Amino acid sequence: MDLTTSVSEALLYSVPAALVVVAVRIVLYWQKDKDDQDQKYKLKADIIKNNFALKLSAYERCVLFLERISPQHLFTTNIPAGKTAEQYYRELEYIINSEYEHNITQQIYISPQAWIALVKGKEDLLSILRNVKNNLPANADGFALANSAVKFLEEQQAFPTQSAILVLKTESNGLFSL
Repeated sequence: MDLTTSVSEALLYSVPAALVVVAVRIVLYWQKDKDDQDQKYKLKADIIKNNFALKLSAYERCVLFLERISPQHLFTTNIPAGKTAEQYYRELEYIINSEYEHNITQQIYISPQAWIALVKGKEDLLSILRNVKNNLPANADGFALANSAVKFLEEQQAFPTQSAILVLKTESNGLFSL
């Protein structure tokens, strides 16, 4: 056999084999890329699912916080019997701030606007309680503080915690829209 025949025969078998190898490598590369994309998509879907649950839970906890510090709840669960207005105010202030500190990490999961509304609701309530206490006689008792605060809030027709709850509810409902 001569050399050209041997070379042409070798090329006749090796070129198609090389093309098959290249084609298989391309297909495997595309398949690996598709598998990587599928895995990334599943991971993102899991993250979104978990993030949604965390966000919703944070909105729930923030509403619960605001409900717990609402005057209706505070005055019925913390009876001012035997306390001066000053003592009762300090107790309410401690309860409100403790609840706030317990929920402070929720700001990570809710919008800045919602967190600002929550803080504003808390601060406005404390400010109202402080102003009512300061306008009472020095010898006033805790019941006078509670009654005066309720009267003031009813006259204003505004409960600071309710305004913040409305913001939180509106935003949390937005989580469900696509």
